[in-house]
Amino acid sequence: MVTLDLDALARLAKAATPRPWKFQAMTGSYEDIDGNEVESGWLTGPDFIDTGDYETFRESDAEFIVAAVNALPALIDMARERDRLREALAEAQRNLSRWTHGEDCAV
Repeated sequence: MVTLDLDALARLAKAATPRPWKFQAMTGSYEDIDGNEVESGWLTGPDFIDTGDYETFRESDAEFIVAAVNALPALIDMARERDRLREALAEAQRNLSRWTHGEDCAV
């Protein structure tokens, strides 16, 4: 199982440009290295600063980045809740084991 540093992820998310992020499509398209026509654009958000120097992304990559960035806070909350529930279940299992062996249980 992969261990995530949820606090570090939360700090990074908080320090990043505020959400929601979105994909801003460019007009037209270009050909990639294989000759395929590709839609492209750039990422935008409420506090993005227009430097005039744009890094473009394939639309599918940008949409994935946008979805991941926008979902990260909820995913962190869900992982923390999972950890809390896992600990509560472990405590309940310890109490059940004590009870079945005639020991006092912490309730």
